[in-house]
Amino acid sequence: MFRAIYHSDFKDRKWVEEQIERWNAGQSSFMLKTSGTTGKPKEISLSRELLIWSANATKASLHLGQEKVICCIPVQKTGGFMQLIRALHFGWEIYFVSPKSNPFEGEETSEYSFTSFTPMQLDVVLNENPESLVSFKNILVGGAKIGADLLQKIQKWNDSSRNTTIWETYGMTETASHIALKNLTKNEAYFKTQEGVKVNSKEDRLGIEIKELNLNLDTNDLAELHEDGFAILGRRDNVINSGGIKIHPESIEPQIADILESIRIYRPFYLSSIPDKLLGEKLILILEGTPITDAGFILEILKRELPAYTNPKEMFFVKKIETTDTGKLKRKRLSEYS
Repeated sequence: MFRAIYHSDFKDRKWVEEQIERWNAGQSSFMLKTSGTTGKPKEISLSRELLIWSANATKASLHLGQEKVICCIPVQKTGGFMQLIRALHFGWEIYFVSPKSNPFEGEETSEYSFTSFTPMQLDVVLNENPESLVSFKNILVGGAKIGADLLQKIQKWNDSSRNTTIWETYGMTETASHIALKNLTKNEAYFKTQEGVKVNSKEDRLGIEIKELNLNLDTNDLAELHEDGFAILGRRDNVINSGGIKIHPESIEPQIADILESIRIYRPFYLSSIPDKLLGEKLILILEGTPITDAGFILEILKRELPAYTNPKEMFFVKKIETTDTGKLKRKRLSEYS
């Protein structure tokens, strides 16, 4: 039977209880806001039919039973909201805690079996109290890119003696959470679609079709389709055309992270561009924090280590690089910083 429990410092209890009341009254649609990574967040209406389809698809994909859930990600965003909807639809117990960097700090988690994290949260929990994860059968991770370092930590922690499967999710507000999953425990390379979902590629952009819902969606995500699933290369909005070479920042940034860490630079960063008369767009590296005096030396290392034409030509420093509340990077143009 459905039951909601709230930590004493959980701030969205009133909003959650309003959604519970609306669900129980049979409301036909619910409003959520998009993440706002590529612009101002917008409201999306999600039908009850879509929410139920998503809940059922997740249950079938993960072979879920009668679960106990901890919701520790923002409940007014898609991932957290779907934890609530699954609990309502299947009659599960759900415990709401504040979505902080280590939501399991000081929490007794041994009776819970299902949860969702942002990559940052999972990274912190694996560093500080990994024992709090041992009872979970399934853990979903989404909302931002999973780096190579976190992937290594997952592999190291989740050895053959564990009964936990950690899944990277792919989806968006318009699809009511994920439509595909990647098993990180098995180090799978590609996302596999859930039952009833078909994907296609139009000019390298991922298209999603769910016939049962009469839903067809063309995304802005660039993808490669494979026999075993699909890989996301990055967002079309983020592609940089420098001298006729199309550069996908999301594909290069993990390599840059490894290079910077090898010379003990641990700062948020991302690739962007500025106008250039010769190249059209000049690739640049934006780092958070005070300027580094030997920036030229760092640029030379990046040029030596990165594939041809993918190295940043200049480096700029900003006071703060912003992220969404799920940890997704907000890729501002350099000109947008004051």
